[in-house]
Amino acid sequence: MAEIAMIVRLPVAEGKAGDVLAVAEKLVAATEDEPGTTQYVVHTDDADPSSIWFYELYADKDALDAHVSTTAMAEAMAAFAGLLDGAPEMHFLSIAARRGG
Repeated sequence: MAEIAMIVRLPVAEGKAGDVLAVAEKLVAATEDEPGTTQYVVHTDDADPSSIWFYELYADKDALDAHVSTTAMAEAMAAFAGLLDGAPEMHFLSIAARRGG
């Protein structure tokens, strides 16, 4: 199966960036126990402080499905509910070229 890459933009409610990052950090830590989650990176946006971005790379669809069904993901989504200014934007990507892991 092919790797799955995605970026996710969280539209942060005004004044809630610190709270969103705290939830995101817990979610990143939880992925340490997910063998098929190859990369799980949270980014702040220097040009847009109301956006927080995730870059995610999974070994395959089974790994992505396992990730989205974790307790940590359910808890994070519940915690994000009062902190976001809209729904997360998810974009699936195809890797065209790369360097490194």
